[in-house]
Amino acid sequence: VPPKGWNSWDAFGAGVNETEFLDCSELVANNLLTYGFDTVTVDMDWYKYGSGARITVIDKWGRPQPAIEKWPRGFRPVADKVHSMGLKFGVHIVLGVHKSALVADSPIKGGPDGVTVNDVVDLSQTCGWYHDVYGLNMTVPGAQEFYDSVIGQLVDWGVDFIKHDCVFGGSPALSDIHAVANAIRKTGKPLVYSLSPGSAYDPLQGLRVQPYANMYRISRDFHGSYPQMLMEHFPESKQNAAAGLIGGRGGNGRSWPDLDMLPPNLDPERSETASIMILWAIARSPLIWGGDPRPGARHHDPKSMP
Repeated sequence: VPPKGWNSWDAFGAGVNETEFLDCSELVANNLLTYGFDTVTVDMDWYKYGSGARITVIDKWGRPQPAIEKWPRGFRPVADKVHSMGLKFGVHIVLGVHKSALVADSPIKGGPDGVTVNDVVDLSQTCGWYHDVYGLNMTVPGAQEFYDSVIGQLVDWGVDFIKHDCVFGGSPALSDIHAVANAIRKTGKPLVYSLSPGSAYDPLQGLRVQPYANMYRISRDFHGSYPQMLMEHFPESKQNAAAGLIGGRGGNGRSWPDLDMLPPNLDPERSETASIMILWAIARSPLIWGGDPRPGARHHDPKSMP
């Protein structure tokens, strides 16, 4: 079946910390796990701190590390706690290598002697909405080893689900996607591999990434006017069905076109809510919810939980 779970972004943005994340994870386990929502994911900038989250924490190998201000124990104890709840643990990563690693001229763990991230970076491959990273030149020695070290570390931390951002839609970073899929395969762990975002998507892109990923965004962010965006989602879903993409063979199992996260406040009294849930179910989209499940939280409404 398509993946189901909870993601921290809609409720917390880049600021989610260990306490908030584990509190929400416990509520997901107690209220949604029985319905198959079995994965909780820390979204982006878990490695940043400071005013406006501008400082990126890296290790000596140029790999992002949990910012101690938000994650004082790192991710391994968090993953262990999540697993003890019967849930899977997910994290968000972005394209390629962070600029801070380039400034540090970080060597590559497991790479050729003397090779650093500056030898494998592709400065022409950027992220239009996230300006702290560059893609990698996968034709040069050390590039695959960099991704191997990043994914290997995530596995060491107990990660089960990877959301890989700024690699899909428009002009997909296919070489980076292939490299991460290869790195996942080398770990021997059946990680769920998710691609994002999905702007300027067409089914040909889905056919190109289906063998490597378990889910991939086929739309822009599902914000704002529900009726307008729902009108976009119906033909997109029809195209994917016609192309045989729904539930096709993918990395470590099946692969699913992703209509984006469910809105954080699903009001059952709004007609749009029924349309959203019906379409996501018919299209067999992954169901990832981002609302704040904590009683008393801002915008919390028990009726909004899927």
